[in-house]
Amino acid sequence: MILFHWMFDAVADEGYLPKAASTLASGVDDTFMFIWWCCVVFFIALMGAMFYFVVAYKQKDENEKTLDLKGHHTLELVWSIFPSFLLIAMFVMGFQQYVRSTIPPAEALQVSVIGKKWDWTFAYPTLGTFTSRDLVVPNQEPVRLEMISQDVLHSFFVPDFRMKKDVLPNRYTTQWFETTEMYEPQEGDKFYSYKFSFPDAEPKEGSTDLYSSAGQDVKEAVASQCAKEKKNNAALECSTDATQIKVGLHQVFCTEYCGDSHSRMLAKVVVLSPVDFDLWVKSQNNFDPDEKFKGNVSALGEYYAGKAGCTACHSNDGAVKTGPTWKGLWDADRKFADGSTGKANADYIRESILYPQAKVVEGFPAGGMPANLHKAFGQGKEEAGILAIIEYIKTLQ
Repeated sequence: MILFHWMFDAVADEGYLPKAASTLASGVDDTFMFIWWCCVVFFIALMGAMFYFVVAYKQKDENEKTLDLKGHHTLELVWSIFPSFLLIAMFVMGFQQYVRSTIPPAEALQVSVIGKKWDWTFAYPTLGTFTSRDLVVPNQEPVRLEMISQDVLHSFFVPDFRMKKDVLPNRYTTQWFETTEMYEPQEGDKFYSYKFSFPDAEPKEGSTDLYSSAGQDVKEAVASQCAKEKKNNAALECSTDATQIKVGLHQVFCTEYCGDSHSRMLAKVVVLSPVDFDLWVKSQNNFDPDEKFKGNVSALGEYYAGKAGCTACHSNDGAVKTGPTWKGLWDADRKFADGSTGKANADYIRESILYPQAKVVEGFPAGGMPANLHKAFGQGKEEAGILAIIEYIKTLQ
């Protein structure tokens, strides 16, 4: 009875479900609750009948014989046909939600989702050539995700949106959603991203890879762009104070085991008002890392290492991951898989970025590092980005 009491309270309060933050969520929840209640009703009916029969037909004495029951065709037809209608109803509800979730509106914003061990990258091909480490979207506007993997099978899952889609290495998959409102983080809420330092980053206890953030980097970008826009249009309704900008936050997970750091493959969805989202897009198209990190080449190198995803496989604290750690790398002796040796100087680091299979370090898998990562630095900035990363590596002693 205590168990049933807890179950009924949980359903009434919906405390065990994540918040429903997308237009698709209500339909998924309705389907889930219909199936849940069917299970509860049949569980009570079947278990109740079983216990009733145990008591009612308990042998009274040793001479009592068991009744020779031949069956009841009408009863058998009822308990076969009636549940069939429930199964059909479950199928129809589920299929409707499937169709609805896989056919995005024509006007949906397109975002490219790139999964790789163990990080997510989001690109906005229709809005510019920029990428983001978190998924930033406008509130109450449809967003279409075109997803691809650079290595193994991943799965993109946002519980608050009730959406999950496999991300495959050999073909694109599509999913869409539309947020219903901006759910600001409550006290104690943590939203994590992997290997990326935000202005308000707080490391997860016991981890050197995960950082929680409340979207401060997005807020600052919006506030900065607002200040620029107001120079030409003082009547523009936006805030130059980052603390006054509202964002909604939701956690992104990978739900397909993809290696030893699978559980840390996290990112955030950051929801902005449409006006603030437009400002954020402008700020990303106008962002100049050379200007931001002017005079601090190692900091620029750290930025490029994060943008290209290098930090997902190479630690800066000595931890061994898919690739060798960068701590103490500079000018260290290296032994390669073919038996040769060498020094980790500038030539070696540059060659490893441009041609990662040329010298594979002994004990690490060949083919673990994709080629052309330097393209993430931006057109015309490939060599400058490589030099900046070299300077960053020099500081990791």
